[in-house]
Amino acid sequence: MSFQEWTQQMRDMLEARKRGDFAFRDKDFKTAIDCYTQ
Repeated sequence: MSFQEWTQQMRDMLEARKRGDFAFRDKDFKTAIDCYTQ
């Protein structure tokens, strides 16, 4: 795996976690769980 692929994966993971945090804050637990388990 190239460094670029790895950084893209990390970015995707952080993005999913950020969406999860927003959903969590909005009490949208189902979406939050979906994002965290991605």
